Amino acid sequence: MNNLRHSWLLSTLALCVGASAAEPGFVSGSSATLQARNYYFSRDFSDIVGANKQSKAEEWGQGFIFNFKSGYTPGLIGVGVDAIGVVGFKLDSSPDRTGTGLLPVQGDGRAADEYSRVGGTLKLRYSKTELKVGELQTNLPILQYNDSRLLPPTYQGASITSSELEGLTVQAGHLSSTSLRNEAGDEKMIAVLGHVPQRKADSDAFNFAGGDYSFNGNRSTVSLWYGQLEDIYQQGFVGFKHSQPMGDWTLGANLGYFTAREQGAASWVISTTGHFTRCSLPNVPDIPSAWVTRQFMVMTLSPVCSRTFRHWATKCRPMSLPTPTNVRGRCVTTTTSLPWAFLA
Repeated sequence: MNNLRHSWLLSTLALCVGASAAEPGFVSGSSATLQARNYYFSRDFSDIVGANKQSKAEEWGQGFIFNFKSGYTPGLIGVGVDAIGVVGFKLDSSPDRTGTGLLPVQGDGRAADEYSRVGGTLKLRYSKTELKVGELQTNLPILQYNDSRLLPPTYQGASITSSELEGLTVQAGHLSSTSLRNEAGDEKMIAVLGHVPQRKADSDAFNFAGGDYSFNGNRSTVSLWYGQLEDIYQQGFVGFKHSQPMGDWTLGANLGYFTAREQGAASWVISTTGHFTRCSLPNVPDIPSAWVTRQFMVMTLSPVCSRTFRHWATKCRPMSLPTPTNVRGRCVTTTTSLPWAFLA
């Protein structure tokens, strides 16, 4: 009986060692890619009512994106590294056509001829839990990753992801700075309106935590997330996704609910220029802060901002405020100079 038990234990150990040895190592599990991206961007502002600094934004650039991802060293705790290097070159631009988000704009109003940055990430893995420290490309409901220009943006910080329980993935992190898609260096976390950084309101960190739970054969997923941009806002998200096969078709549903409120020293206020914006002035007369908060992040992340805003304005706005007259993407403009709630 003892010999049989020992044989079973040795067989189990041999299977575990064999499975571990079959896993890719630091070098054999590595991969590298080089992507060339040629980007021409043109946007016409000539038909927008109101004062405009320029009639259009139009630029052309060439970018190269190098990504390296290593495997993990063998052992109880696997160690690996990731690296990213990007460079962008100006092909065409002029001071009266900047602002596309493709190229950094210098102090003289001209786009830089080239810009580049390099970043690295240390990663540690234990079982199904992974810790990453360094350059991150986080994509979450409360921190969406936007790679829609010449070069991708990145964040600097730390995150931990765990999938120890079947169907459940939890993640938490602390981000201390960011590299925007058209910037060479890193800087504090800031609010962004369109592609324009709002440098009057910055933050020392973005903290987040949450998770996704998949069930029903991975056809259904519930999500719960919390994010905090220190001294600016706090945000919560609850989501539900479901896909239902129907013959050769699949019917999908994606529902999400956001809540948000201001946090810390910076206050979200109302613009008086007739164009939606955000800033960090401490107070604006006659504008109750409760009227602004708990609404703007829902609008910011809504894919149907026109309908969302009109519903919100009808329910919550003071009667003296008019109805939006023009909707363009995520920016709502009006022909009035009365105060408006911002929509970024």
